[in-house]
Amino acid sequence: MVKTYKIIIALFLLSLVAMGVTCDEKYRQGYDERIDIRAEYGEPEDVYTYTSDDYWSESWWYWSKGIEFDFEKRERSEHGDLGCVKTIYTDIVVESTYEFPPIISIEKRAELKEEFERKKLGRN
Repeated sequence: MVKTYKIIIALFLLSLVAMGVTCDEKYRQGYDERIDIRAEYGEPEDVYTYTSDDYWSESWWYWSKGIEFDFEKRERSEHGDLGCVKTIYTDIVVESTYEFPPIISIEKRAELKEEFERKKLGRN
């Protein structure tokens, strides 16, 4: 019985191929979480991109805000009729975050120090 069932399914699939029914794959850009991060934190202060074969990642550093975001590409697919893959989306998602004490540039530190000393001495 099971063997007959498999033969029927195989014949059905072969007939679809003979009729010209194919499973075309369409690649599309999916959702990009960098849009949300940029909207909340602004432009990153440093961006590092890494690629190797099929792997891609990007790190956005917000030194003065004390946070870094690692992004990776992920593929997801939507299935069409008969289980064929219709569309493959490439999403860019936050893989991880790293928080640290904010780092201010040396020049900015000097400005803040001068400002603090002026206020301390009563000179504005």
